[in-house]
Amino acid sequence: MKLTEGQLEKARACKSAEELRSLAATEGLELTADEAEAYFAELNDVHVSDEELDAVSGGKDKCNDDCRVPYGR
Repeated sequence: MKLTEGQLEKARACKSAEELRSLAATEGLELTADEAEAYFAELNDVHVSDEELDAVSGGKDKCNDDCRVPYGR
């Protein structure tokens, strides 16, 4: 099933599989309870790689216990 970005945003905002199923119905899509559970689980199963996390956070320098002075200085 191909969804638009707007539909995906609405789906990600759902708090339960039943809410997702109701949203699908308003979009003209039929989901069984099992399908809604599977899609809900998939939407909420987000994995971020270390590289992606570093890119977002700007990385992390190694530092001493109080993180004011980097190691090696």
